[in-house]
Amino acid sequence: ANTASLLLPVSNLTNLLAANRVALPPVAFAARMLLPELAAVTATAACLWVFYWRRGRRHNPGPGPGPGGRYTPPPPHVPADPVLFAAAAIACAVFASCVLAGVPLALATLGCAGLVAVAFRLRAPSLLRPALLPWRLLVFVTGLFLVVQTVSRHGLGTVVGHAVGAATGTPGILHAALTGAVLSNLVNNLPTYVAGEAAVPLTHGTQLLGLLIGTNVGPIVTPWASLATLLWHERCRADGLHISWRAFTLTGIVTATCVLAAALCGLLVTSPA
Repeated sequence: ANTASLLLPVSNLTNLLAANRVALPPVAFAARMLLPELAAVTATAACLWVFYWRRGRRHNPGPGPGPGGRYTPPPPHVPADPVLFAAAAIACAVFASCVLAGVPLALATLGCAGLVAVAFRLRAPSLLRPALLPWRLLVFVTGLFLVVQTVSRHGLGTVVGHAVGAATGTPGILHAALTGAVLSNLVNNLPTYVAGEAAVPLTHGTQLLGLLIGTNVGPIVTPWASLATLLWHERCRADGLHISWRAFTLTGIVTATCVLAAALCGLLVTSPA
């Protein structure tokens, strides 16, 4: 979810925070971030293959000819309610189309969310309940913003400013991206982007995109680094799934390094001279 969130202004909350400063229409934004997005997804898939998908690392081995048997993939997923599945898929496609067409975000959001809510109201009303809203996470993230804003006024802003730097060209882009990735894992990517954006000069558009890449693909090392990881952990805990944070952190360090490098290469290749 983090490493695939570079393409659209609405793909991640950090992208929404950056929308005014980036000042690119959705189609232009997508064109600018297409190569970094493809590079990030490819690098993510490569890391997943090394850590989880390659032979010998897969679960559910089944009997077969040859030593060790062969892997038996799980059956294709069949949605419990095809109508609800189709309604949600249509809402996602319409939402992305509206964003690219320049429809006001509030209108697109309310319309598509309303479509899904109506579909659930008609097909599975018992699933619509207040517990679906992640109140604790919303309070946590809001508190992070308040804490970081307070700390920024007492020195954090200066530290971020020195780390990001005002260098132009490739060094400035790399400084911004690395600062965003590291601080996101120490604090959280949303307040990190806000602090980093204030340190990037107004005329350094590509450096700002580097910061955006760092705060999108970098926060996959610590559990609190992004809202996506917090939501994922909340669902895992609700389903009784145990997560090894040691394995999560170690594989996350390698994956974040590879994906960040790949996405930055994609950005630098398409950067104006």
